[in-house]
Amino acid sequence: MESIKPDELIRAFLDGATDMHTGTKMNPGPLRIMNDKLICFQTVICERFGDKFIINPQFYSRKTEIAQDILLRLIPKDRQILTAGVPFTYWGSLKAYIIEESSFHVLSNSKGELPDR
Repeated sequence: MESIKPDELIRAFLDGATDMHTGTKMNPGPLRIMNDKLICFQTVICERFGDKFIINPQFYSRKTEIAQDILLRLIPKDRQILTAGVPFTYWGSLKAYIIEESSFHVLSNSKGELPDR
């Protein structure tokens, strides 16, 4: 069986896939799709929300950061909803951590990016 790479899995998630993981069946990787959530290791990093995507940009590991960078590159900015403060090993809805638009402007730098945490 062919190994599924992170960018392939993320594209599948964006296209509506609901059950998939990186790696192979015998050796699964850390990135997986569970229903409307994209999970890396033990933490939700993206969730479908209507025609938008709630993205958790919090740094946890290099592999998570790679997946987050792919998400931020592939999802148009007008379809991105960002979060802040999502704890590690969080499996719940990212809706609880959405940054209000006014708060986002206060928290972001001049390029509109979240500061490192």
